[in-house]
Amino acid sequence: MWRDDHPYIAIYLIGCLVTLVLIVAKATIFSVIDWATKANILKNNLKKLAPPDTKRWWDKVTGFVFLALIEIALSWINVPIALWQVSTGLFQVLRDLLTPVPEEINLLRFPLRNNPEMPRESVWAYMLALMVKGGGITATPDYVSSSMQAVKRNHPSFSDNTAIEMLKSLKVLDSDVLSEAIDLARQNHLRFYR
Repeated sequence: MWRDDHPYIAIYLIGCLVTLVLIVAKATIFSVIDWATKANILKNNLKKLAPPDTKRWWDKVTGFVFLALIEIALSWINVPIALWQVSTGLFQVLRDLLTPVPEEINLLRFPLRNNPEMPRESVWAYMLALMVKGGGITATPDYVSSSMQAVKRNHPSFSDNTAIEMLKSLKVLDSDVLSEAIDLARQNHLRFYR
């Protein structure tokens, strides 16, 4: 049989098959984890703030297939890499689930993970509130104004009024900061009112 004559080819092809199985398993495992932790809803909400995706679906599929073929061609080299990716991904999910989080943060995360119909303005307000409460940023009026401008640049339908009102209702910023942010936005020719 040809396997006896060419054992290295057989080993390579078995590695390709194992890699293919790992690619499918990895995609399945992380899709299930995203669904179970509601990370898929969070990702969809965060996409509402990102610049519009200009890639066609065909380009995305072609890129995925190309990368999958490269991984398969690497055969056994890719097996430990894929196993490492799966194990680190699982540990990160466990760490995120088991790490205690203040109740304030959980209250801000809940709508982002559970409401796929959240308007863009609400997503912006909740994300800014999370960054402030989590200690990631110090929300200055300039930061709030420039953050709104960045979203407005990518999404002209973004309503500054609604975003500011939502941010006010979350009560994470001083009214002085919000007032100054509104003034800065007016100076930058954004249209919204108190």
